[in-house]
Amino acid sequence: MKSCGKQNYLCKDCFRQFIGDHALTYKGCHSGLIKRILLMLVRGIGIRDISAIQEVSIRKVLSVLVNSHYVLTPRKSYWLCFRIV
Repeated sequence: MKSCGKQNYLCKDCFRQFIGDHALTYKGCHSGLIKRILLMLVRGIGIRDISAIQEVSIRKVLSVLVNSHYVLTPRKSYWLCFRIV
């Protein structure tokens, strides 16, 4: 047990120490978070709303978006052609 009250675990294969996913205090490190953020982005939920719902920073949501291979396209095309006079 660590001094801050979190349980240590030891991997029997690589002998590394880590704390369990349930003991994390920052929610941006949880394992299923990236899938939930991507699902919310595909459903059309805004970046600020996702950060408020999942209780992570806006920077975390943006980094998930940048590292994903999804291409976001706008729903409407406002300009069919762009003309400079």
